Amino acid sequence: MSIAANLSIDQKLHEVIRSYTEQGFTVKRAPGPKEVPFDLDGYIPDLLLEKLDQHIIVEVKLVGVPLSVDRLQTLAAAIRQHPGWQFLLVTADDVVADTLTTDKGAPAPWQIAVERTQRAAHLLHLGETDAAFLLLWSALEALLRHHAAQIGLPIERLPTTALLDYLYSQGELTFEQFEQARTALQVRNRLAHGYAATETNQEAQPMHTLVADLLQEWQPIRNAA
Repeated sequence: MSIAANLSIDQKLHEVIRSYTEQGFTVKRAPGPKEVPFDLDGYIPDLLLEKLDQHIIVEVKLVGVPLSVDRLQTLAAAIRQHPGWQFLLVTADDVVADTLTTDKGAPAPWQIAVERTQRAAHLLHLGETDAAFLLLWSALEALLRHHAAQIGLPIERLPTTALLDYLYSQGELTFEQFEQARTALQVRNRLAHGYAATETNQEAQPMHTLVADLLQEWQPIRNAA
């Protein structure tokens, strides 16, 4: 691993440590088997965060470094079997540490995604395609992160591009849905950074269809949760 990569991971570790220390957690780096009261099959976390009955096992990765999603999913499932314990995957390009807590950084609730989609439909009817598109994008991101958490993939905090890639690789998105979302991401980036994006006139309605389809497809998982 390069010096720059090591610095990037170390910076994120310090960011996470600072955030959780400020919230009253004790932090242990590279905790050994005696500090985790169940078998992790040789796995050594980067961090163990603890406060009262909360125990968070943290893995920090670089975006672009191959991740074994199956391995992480198995690990997260094994950790969740123990009350009060959870697994958190953080990447160097992840959300800022201040949003890493479960309440501040959680994806928007399902109902909020539904309401945003409904509001976007009204804006589309009024011809406000830019506003409708951005609202639909926020609903899509909430759905992607919500769904990743619901199916036990510990990737809900990854950057959007990586999140899309992993959900597609796991068969949670069809090729058409994946391509539509990738196209939408490019349009969203231009809009969010102040550039003209005439594509919203042609992409807003397909984006609405994509979000509505995912709401329908992923609804049973929500009901079962």
